[in-house]
Parts: sequence; structure tokens; C-alpha cells
Amino acid sequence: MELTGLTVKNYGIFNDIRLNKLAKMIMVHGNNGTGKTTLIRLFQFLKNCFTDGLKETCCYNKLHTYDEQGPITIDIKYQEAGKASVYHLVIGEQNNRPIVQREWLTQDGMGHVLDNKAGVGRCRTSSGKWQKFKFSSDDTLAVPVYGRLVFNPQVSSFYAWVGSWYIVDNEDSYQRYEVVELLVQLERYYPDILLDIESKLVEMFPYMWVPLKDYSIAGAMDHATSGVLRAITCLLAISNPTIVGMLVVDSIDSCLDAGARNKLIQYFYKSNSQVITTSHYRLMWGVFTNVTLKELFYGCRHMRHPNVK
Repeated sequence: MELTGLTVKNYGIFNDIRLNKLAKMIMVHGNNGTGKTTLIRLFQFLKNCFTDGLKETCCYNKLHTYDEQGPITIDIKYQEAGKASVYHLVIGEQNNRPIVQREWLTQDGMGHVLDNKAGVGRCRTSSGKWQKFKFSSDDTLAVPVYGRLVFNPQVSSFYAWVGSWYIVDNEDSYQRYEVVELLVQLERYYPDILLDIESKLVEMFPYMWVPLKDYSIAGAMDHATSGVLRAITCLLAISNPTIVGMLVVDSIDSCLDAGARNKLIQYFYKSNSQVITTSHYRLMWGVFTNVTLKELFYGCRHMRHPNVK
């Protein structure tokens, strides 16, 4: 599956943003405050909604664009087996809590395969018949419910795809432990992949990388710099056969020198993963084909914030 388009309204700084005709590699660049990190956090937000639930994930007043009318709206356009599909989610507020105003999933040639309005709707079965549902709460998302039940193959594959998104942000403290766990798994089950990752790290950091065989994996990660940790995290995401879905990286130029960064971009390009990354600059992506370059100028029409005059 591959992301082909994204529309977001009233989420954070994004009053109304549309990204279309997206390729396998997507570089979003712009100045500070234009919404690059907000875009990364949007993908994490949707993934968390599917895993933890809307009620536990969404603080509506903090996420909704300040001083704008209308609900939070997210449209995810993607390709699956050559067919265009769209996931549409509208999040509103009622009695100071988030609710699912509308949620639907469509696929070319089939129309709607799922439709949810405030906890009441229907889902198409694998045999093509509709089954109605009514959830106990209007903040329940239908995709996680029916995705886990394998009730409809399109719903289940979309749910699994979102769950496989791998997000790398600028906060490495919580990722350090996760990286160690993944490296241990590779050492046990996929040693050849671990060796390949290590060879790439030697190319990226020829003067500072110490082979993992000289340390325990946990010990090596304790001494890893922020740049090395980010590089390892990204290489794990595109190399580990158990977690590849879509790699989303905030600030690819953070903590990495130009040589290491350009090497990492080349590894992204050669991988089978779709990659979305942000940067302050256009970098060297123009030398590749099948790459989408998007520049953010302002996330919303008016750069307003309650604490800024």
C-alpha cells in the first residue's frame, strides 16, 4: 500500500492543507513554524487513535486549529493493489469530549466498504453484504473494530497498514529502548540484516562507528549519539521485514552531517518502503526520480495563537 494524497483541515497549524500526487519518496521542506513537525505528529496521532482509541488520544481543544470553525477533518488517499482508496475521518466535539462525526472508507469499483456516523453505521462483509452496527459510544472508530475482526479485507488491510507506520521524531529518549529490542530481534532471527545495517553505519560514520561485536547491543546504544541513534532507527525501519509499512521521519537533517544524511537518503531510495521526511532545505532529492517535493509556506491562512499578539 502507498500513500498518494493527504487533506487536513483544522488540525494544529493546518487550517486547510492538501498534498496530492505523492510518490514513493516524499520530501516536505519549509521554514520553522510552517507545520513540518505538525505533519509528522498527524501520522502518529492517527496511528495512536487506531491503537489506543480516540478518547484516550485526542484532546480536542489542543489539537483543533485556534479560532477556526468546523471539525477536524482528515482524508488519507492511498493505493492498494492498483486501486485508489480513501479514508475519511471527521472529529468533532460534544460535551468537552471528542466524537466521531463521520468515518468512511471507499475503494474504486466498490464504493463505500465502511460508513460510521457517531457510532452508528454499517460495514460491507467479504461476501458483499452489509452488516449494520451500533457502538456503545460515539467516540468509537469503526476501522480498528472491524480491522481486528478481519470482517472486510479492505478494512483489515488499511488498519494493518496504519499500524505498521514507523514514526521517527526528534525525541530519541523513548526510542532508545525500542531500538535495542529491535536489534536484539535481528541478531537472533535475521543476523544477515543486522550485518547489512552495520555495513551501512560504517559508510555513514567511518570515523566513529564501533562494530557491534565489540559491545553488547544495549551497551552500544547507551553510548550512541543522537545522530547515530536516528540513523539506526531509520535503517531498522527500512530493513526489518516485520515492521515495514511507511517510514515517517521528522527533520532528516537533524543531528546528521551532510555526508551521513545523503547516504541515508540513498538507502531510503533503494528500499521497498515509502518514506516521508521533513527538512528545512530541498537537500539532494532532486537527483532522484519518483520523488515528490512539497514546500510548506504556512500551515493555515492566519498564523494565530492565543499567546501571540
